[in-house]
Amino acid sequence: MCVGPRAPLVYTKEQLLALRSAAVLPRDRHEIPADLLKKTRRGCRAGRKLREKKRRFRPVLPSVIMGNVRSLSNKTDELAALTRYQREYRDTSLMLFTETWLTTHIPDSAIAMDNFHLLRADRTAESGKKKGGGLAVFVNEKWCKPGHCVVKEQRCNKDIELLAVSVRPYYLPREFTHVIVIAVYVPPSANAETACETLLSCTSTLQTQHPQALFLISGDFNHSSPASVLPTFTQYVTCPTRDNKTLDLFFVNAKEAYSSSPLPPLGRADHNIVHLRPVYQPIVHRQPVVSREEEGFQVREQGRAEDCTEEAEEEDQAGQGCVSEENGTAAAEPEHQGGVSRSHTSLALSQRCVAEWILDYLTNRPQFVRARDCVSDLLTCSVGAPQGTVLAPFLFTLYTADFRHNTESCVLQKFSDDSAIIGLITDDDDAEYRGLTQDFVDWCQQNHLLLNAGKTKEMVVDFRRRHSIAPPPVNIQGRDIERVDSYKPEQALPSEKTQVFWSEGPLLRTFYDSVVASAILYGVVCWSSSITERERKKLDKVIKKSSSVLGCPLDSVREVGDRRVLARFTSMLDHESHPLQDALSALESSFSDRLIHPRCVKERFRRSFLPAAVRLYNEHC
Repeated sequence: MCVGPRAPLVYTKEQLLALRSAAVLPRDRHEIPADLLKKTRRGCRAGRKLREKKRRFRPVLPSVIMGNVRSLSNKTDELAALTRYQREYRDTSLMLFTETWLTTHIPDSAIAMDNFHLLRADRTAESGKKKGGGLAVFVNEKWCKPGHCVVKEQRCNKDIELLAVSVRPYYLPREFTHVIVIAVYVPPSANAETACETLLSCTSTLQTQHPQALFLISGDFNHSSPASVLPTFTQYVTCPTRDNKTLDLFFVNAKEAYSSSPLPPLGRADHNIVHLRPVYQPIVHRQPVVSREEEGFQVREQGRAEDCTEEAEEEDQAGQGCVSEENGTAAAEPEHQGGVSRSHTSLALSQRCVAEWILDYLTNRPQFVRARDCVSDLLTCSVGAPQGTVLAPFLFTLYTADFRHNTESCVLQKFSDDSAIIGLITDDDDAEYRGLTQDFVDWCQQNHLLLNAGKTKEMVVDFRRRHSIAPPPVNIQGRDIERVDSYKPEQALPSEKTQVFWSEGPLLRTFYDSVVASAILYGVVCWSSSITERERKKLDKVIKKSSSVLGCPLDSVREVGDRRVLARFTSMLDHESHPLQDALSALESSFSDRLIHPRCVKERFRRSFLPAAVRLYNEHC
């Protein structure tokens, strides 16, 4: 409010306060006792719920919403409202839908959701149908950057529709490199066996290429069950998805990772939506707490320690003075082999010494060719590796000695420059076998060794009685290894001497006693009286087969067990300082050489060593 263009009205503070009502003027503040004042706490609040709220978009594993929607285009508005107002949909990391019924005439903008990145795979003419089917994957942009979502594989035929997407989120446990999501739809008219084979082939190829990835397989499988071809995966959908049947399944290659709960279907769809929440605990959090105790000298004890050190030094000097006088008698030198001195007795080789040895062997080496009685001139060569020499296999073995693997189910055998990986696959679990193969390939690349994939062969020996699907071939450096029916290792070449060795009876019996019998009859004193008749017949069958090979009779398990039990029990009776001597003395009879049988309440104790040995001892008295 101005009087003139350059003369504004100016009010003081008192004048402005006088214009206000008395009700809004500040009053005198009452003094509050200090014990009633609430103390302001500094820092942030603690609590599990608050931490989960802050880490809503950094879950340990991605939260997933999956289901069969039966046409997604007419449910876009409902899904958009759910992703905007319901926390389960808004905070989920992935939404995997089957039977979207989308076509090329429907653009992505018509079904796109805010803050979600869409990847879709519509049904093509290869499926034999013009409409229906279709897959859609929605990735939350707060969980993963859209540029880090890549389609790895897409298949569509009359038996299966498949979409594999590689996702690299902002956060993931260190035991997983990234996430591979596989959405699957198996039509009701599909061949279940063919669909499972296609899924197994795709999954095995991706696992070979990405051995440390987290695999999520979701979809509507109808009448097919991929659990038989995915033995290392765990299925987490425990609630019915259509009526009282569970048709929508969710497989993960990690145990104790998810918990499932049902949600209402979208629109008028006949399948329930399934919400999978992560309950996985990373390996870092499962490791036990490591404690360490440190001991040292206290300040008050440091002076005593120094005094003890000084006394020890004085005694050491006194001892040196006693033996400092020279003795004129010559001492006898230790005898050594000719040409070998004490400085050469240690054969420990350092890594640098081995590297220099190999380099000196491969460079400037003289070579010549001999054909019958003709010998060529010497030629100095530093290219390639020498063949047919004695030292080359030894040096190569030293160079590759740091890579070893030997477990109950997998072993690595090396002979010169040939390596063989032998794996025992039980319940279709070949994770260790394929992991060892990939580790060996990575180790060769790191150590500048070139693998010849063309000469690498794979042989599968199937001991299963029922005909089942053969495992996929091993893939090395993007190339499937050829599978053969026979394999002949170089380190096991039969010769005439080998035939003579196996034809001699005493040597065969020695081999049986040291290798076969030692394994079958190990600890027979403890279990010979407690095994069942069925188990005894199985062992006797192996012994009978060995007897036919040796050409001589062999004792059965019962005969060997009774003989060894009686010998052990007799030695216990003669050994007065044996720990069971008091119990054995209580079993002695006052009027005969027989022993009193101990009182047995349970059948398990009656078939144990001591009662069985007493019965056997009384029979031979």
